[in-house]
Amino acid sequence: MLPFPITTFEETYKAYKNYYISRNGSNKFEKAYDTIVNSDKIGNIMRQSKSRFIAPSAKNFLVEIHTIRYFIFAKNETRAMGALIALYYWNETLNKTNQLASDQEMSEKIKSVFGQLSMLY
Repeated sequence: MLPFPITTFEETYKAYKNYYISRNGSNKFEKAYDTIVNSDKIGNIMRQSKSRFIAPSAKNFLVEIHTIRYFIFAKNETRAMGALIALYYWNETLNKTNQLASDQEMSEKIKSVFGQLSMLY
């Protein structure tokens, strides 16, 4: 169960990032961040989103995260951080300029990450 409420995408991302860093340290967060941003698999999702003008689902990101070496044997807490980083990166680089997903849809995507990883209850 999460130690904070799921509100907006931005607020929930920041709350989970702070929670994750407090439990695992900033070095582990930075490693997860660098792994996601430099991943060819996440890059492929980004390219498809841009060329097809569609918003990827949380599941699209989670499927790929489960195949990235750094996340294969990671705990769900780290996989969730990876998925949230990927969503945040997508939101910052594509969604904010192209409006592919609304704020409400982004909040649903973050809930979906936690739900798919059985972290809500």
